[in-house]
Amino acid sequence: MYTLQVDNIGCGSCVAKINQALKDLDAQATVDIDRTSGRASIDTDEALQTVCELLTEMGYPARLA
Repeated sequence: MYTLQVDNIGCGSCVAKINQALKDLDAQATVDIDRTSGRASIDTDEALQTVCELLTEMGYPARLA
């Protein structure tokens, strides 16, 4: 499980896009995003770098919190 700081999460649509992208990457992933703090708890078998690169490419720069 990773706890990430994710920038630019402005609305529920952003959360939905992130959730869908992570599910597309790993169907078994679980994602919990706190929009206010920008923190995301992501439980996935994918590598941290892969997850951060995906989110960053989507316009949501991510790093370990």
